[in-house]
Amino acid sequence: MQNHKSFKQRTTDWLFDHEPVKNGLTLAWTLLVLTFSAFMFAFGYKAFLNPTSIVHPADPNIEPGFRIVSGGASGLSQTFIVAIYLIGKSFNGGNPIVINEDLIYSIIYFALNVPVILLAFFGIGKRFALYTLYNVGMATLFTNILSLDAFAPFLDAISQFANQNGGMLARAIFAGVCTGISSGVAYKVDSSAGGIDVIAYYIALKKNVLVGKYSIAINVGIIVSFTILTAANENFGENGVFALAVALYSVVYMLVTGAIVDLINRRNKKCQIEVVTDNPELGKILIANIPHAATIIKGEGAFSGKEHYIVQIVISFYEVKKTVQIIRESDPRAFIKVMDLHQVYGRFFLMPIR
Repeated sequence: MQNHKSFKQRTTDWLFDHEPVKNGLTLAWTLLVLTFSAFMFAFGYKAFLNPTSIVHPADPNIEPGFRIVSGGASGLSQTFIVAIYLIGKSFNGGNPIVINEDLIYSIIYFALNVPVILLAFFGIGKRFALYTLYNVGMATLFTNILSLDAFAPFLDAISQFANQNGGMLARAIFAGVCTGISSGVAYKVDSSAGGIDVIAYYIALKKNVLVGKYSIAINVGIIVSFTILTAANENFGENGVFALAVALYSVVYMLVTGAIVDLINRRNKKCQIEVVTDNPELGKILIANIPHAATIIKGEGAFSGKEHYIVQIVISFYEVKKTVQIIRESDPRAFIKVMDLHQVYGRFFLMPIR
């Protein structure tokens, strides 16, 4: 009998029989994705959230621009840095102090992630926690690498272009896209970018809903704290008032980040598939291949008067393609309807995170 398997199917079968090779390739791909995730976060932070050429201009006669606060551990790190400036001014007679922001940011960012990674280790999955630790470490490394003088012209050009063609709104949107991609692709390989992402993922996993809205809710307190401290650093003067307006751009950043995360990470999104078929065994075939139960309803065609079977099953978004393929192989003439679901209540199986 002729073999009609595609190259992808033959490759999958071969890897199934060679598990060490499969595991090695999976690990390499995961680390590559997490490295990309870490770079995107560090790039968004250095180019748009906290660009050196705008926030710390080389010319001391130029008034420094405003930072856009990030979310999670990154936003808390930024908030701590602003607090350090405020405390330093009080001990320095009201004069600004000079600190290595990138180094202090990296130390605080990594330290804040330690308890979060412990939460991931015991509450989500050991592999998830180790991958998150790798992502956090790489993001810390990239942040410091991009602070080197060799990368300054490249980052400064991008920062200045965004600032001159859209100002802080452009910076907020681009930073949100970078952070959203960073978190979203990390979720795709069952990991995270650390910080609030882990807490939001933990909550979403327990409540079985989308992740982005939890990140936004948790980050509101960070925005408020950062804004108050920034205004205090400006003695609540004119620039202090501007800091309150900058908080709105931080909200835009958070919204864009949450939207991108939910667009990429569809793990917690549910779909209902409804099939009209003449195959009475389709329900058994589905539950033998998909880890979900199904409901079968007997119906009658309005035109033909023939008896049909209506099979209803709720699955995760990432299982849609496989489910439709199984249905079409079992009954090529089946009528298939796929519907997005906002929420599902009850016992729904979701593949656990390792």
